[in-house]
Formats: sequence, structure tokens, C-alpha cells
Amino acid sequence: MRAHFVVVDEPCDGKPDPGRVDVQTLTKTYGLSTFLVAKMIGVAPATLRQNSTSPKVRHGLQRLASLLLNVRRMFDGDMDAVKAWLNAPHPDLGRTTPMMYLVEGHVEQVESLVDAYLSGQPD
Repeated sequence: MRAHFVVVDEPCDGKPDPGRVDVQTLTKTYGLSTFLVAKMIGVAPATLRQNSTSPKVRHGLQRLASLLLNVRRMFDGDMDAVKAWLNAPHPDLGRTTPMMYLVEGHVEQVESLVDAYLSGQPD
């Protein structure tokens, strides 16, 4: 699995922009709306659409893309399993789905859960 499925190292508006996250690819890959992605990174949908290169948007997108890539790693790239995991209630999240936690802005808790899994820590 290659990490460049979302990250674009091409120029944006004629300027070099390494590490830029392509929102359209991100939404298509994970079946997310732009509205949901905006909520996950804590910005208004209009801000995401109109100012995707601002530091706040860029950082949020990079963090979200990294988290989702790690979820893909948990399931060896099986996107059906990724989507199922994101949308299934999880006991470590109070029987709430990881997706709901992300939408509500609780990225840290989902990151911790994924990091624990990837590092082999017990549930």
C-alpha cells in the first residue's frame, strides 16, 4: 500500500506544494462528504473548499489523512474492513463509532486507539 493515494506532491496554483492533501481523493477513497471532512478537521465546509492551503486546514487534512492511512494499515488495505470499522460501535469509545468521534472533533481518541492496535498493545 502506498501513502500517496491522498497526498499530492505536485504544484498547486503553479507553486510547489509537497505534502498537500487532495480533498477530492480523500473523500472519494473513504466515501466521505466534504462536509464531514470539514467537521473532522474543525473548519467550515466553505473554508475547506475555498482555503484548503491555510495552515489550519492543511494541518487538519494531513492529520486526518495520516490517521485514515493507519486505519488502512490495520486492515492491510481492505477498504471494506476500514469503512466497517469506522462505522461500527467500539467498546473503547463508549460504544460510539470511530466516525462519530472524528466528526465530533475527538481525533486524539481515535488516533490513540489506532496507535495502540498498530503497536500491538492489548485492548
